[in-house]
Amino acid sequence: MIAAKLDAELRAAGLPLVSVSIGKPADRSTWKAHLDNGTPEQYAQAQDIIDGFDAAKEEHNAAIDAQIVGVEAANPITHRASREGLYAQALLADMLNETISQIEAQIRTIQGHEAFTIQRLPDLKKNAGMVRIKTADDAIRVLRAQRLP
Repeated sequence: MIAAKLDAELRAAGLPLVSVSIGKPADRSTWKAHLDNGTPEQYAQAQDIIDGFDAAKEEHNAAIDAQIVGVEAANPITHRASREGLYAQALLADMLNETISQIEAQIRTIQGHEAFTIQRLPDLKKNAGMVRIKTADDAIRVLRAQRLP
């Protein structure tokens, strides 16, 4: 896990990385970046990245990410886009209900239609499935806030 994160940082820096090796995780002098025909400057840049690499932060964030995966796996709708689509449906139902209220108010100004009503859409946010989804998303939001930058 640490090697994969370090590999990603070295590649993001534009270094011609072949591989990363970590001898003893607690001893940075055993961590090596293997470059493809790397220049001395590139090796120095790689060593600076290795020296500045925060393994504890990466391990912390990986543990948070694993908890997020667990919360999502327990949710009946695991794909984030699907959950957000359901939120959009609830928002659309609220907007339609507001429009219906405005139409009703206008129709009630017509003589003889003072008691006119239009059936509303149900409040989808109170649906048991939506409550479960919101609870999961709230838990994920709390976990994401615990990630280190």
